[in-house]
Amino acid sequence: MEPLAVDLREAARLLGVSRFTVRRWIKRGSLRSMSLCRRVLIPLSSLRDLIENAPQRRSRDGADGPSCAVGDGVQDGK
Repeated sequence: MEPLAVDLREAARLLGVSRFTVRRWIKRGSLRSMSLCRRVLIPLSSLRDLIENAPQRRSRDGADGPSCAVGDGVQDGK
């Protein structure tokens, strides 16, 4: 059975980023999370949404690919 949520360390591993980056995305609202018994958990559905909704960018060869700057862009009005 697939887990419903993962901790920060596992989310970072699955996304290929640091735990700091995962925390930053949570703080900015780019990634949903919940607290359970003083642990931060990220629903797998939130990880899927983040990947599916990631801004696309052009690589050097012109092919589209996911941007590494998920949630790091300039926010309107902030």
